[in-house]
Amino acid sequence: MTFWRSEISTGGYGRQASVSAGFYALLCDVTCMSFRDKSLDGVICSEVLEHVPNYQAALDEFARVLRPGGKLLITSPFVFPLHGPPDFWRFTPEAFQLLLREQFTILNLELAP
Repeated sequence: MTFWRSEISTGGYGRQASVSAGFYALLCDVTCMSFRDKSLDGVICSEVLEHVPNYQAALDEFARVLRPGGKLLITSPFVFPLHGPPDFWRFTPEAFQLLLREQFTILNLELAP
C-alpha cells in the first residue's frame, strides 16, 4: 500500500516550511489532483473543506479518483473559531448528507464533541 501525504495546495493556507524540506510526498490542489481516474482505495480529507472556495469541485475530484468501493473519510470543524484565512464554510451533518448523497454511500456520519 502506498500512502500519499499532501499539502492543501501548492501555495495556499497551511503551507509550512516543511514543504520545502520534502515532508510531503505530493503537493496538489484538492479540486484538481494528478491521480488517474478510479486509482485510489481511499482518501482522507481532514480539516480541509472549510478552506476550499469550491468545495463541490473537491468532492467531485474525490469521486473521480476513488476506485469502486473506495472509502472517503472527511473531517471538518463546526463549532470552531475562524482560522485561516481563508475560512469559508461550516458543514452540519445534514449538509454533508445533502452534499455526499449523489456520489457516495454514507456509512457513518456523526457530530463529535
